[in-house]
Amino acid sequence: MNLTTDPLNHRYRVLVVDDDPAVLTIARTVLQGAGFQVIETRSADEALVICEAESGAGREISLIILDLTLPGGMTGMEMLERLKQMGSEIRVVASSGYFDESAAQAAQRKGFTGILPKPYSAEKLLKVVSWAIGRVAA
Repeated sequence: MNLTTDPLNHRYRVLVVDDDPAVLTIARTVLQGAGFQVIETRSADEALVICEAESGAGREISLIILDLTLPGGMTGMEMLERLKQMGSEIRVVASSGYFDESAAQAAQRKGFTGILPKPYSAEKLLKVVSWAIGRVAA
């Protein structure tokens, strides 16, 4: 399957949460280029507002790519806990530049669907997103 041209990707909405504008730009460019719908924000607090608004409007978010280290507010781990408290079943991929083996295992034990260590390539981003939404095998 060629992920960059799959016409079915347009069905999926990906929320990217990262405080780094360059990461947001790269993720948006790559994902939109592959046909995904992309929503982006720089804070977990705003991401929760977006999740609630989209759910209330009947628009499903397929996946969240969530930076774990967000300054000045809720962390990625705290956001995941809030999503669970809300009863959300949105799949969430943890993204960070600080993963080691134990941190990656801890993230998955906490309930993240997967991990995406930074910096990541366009190919790795597409592979993880497609895997996390169930479009391709790992």
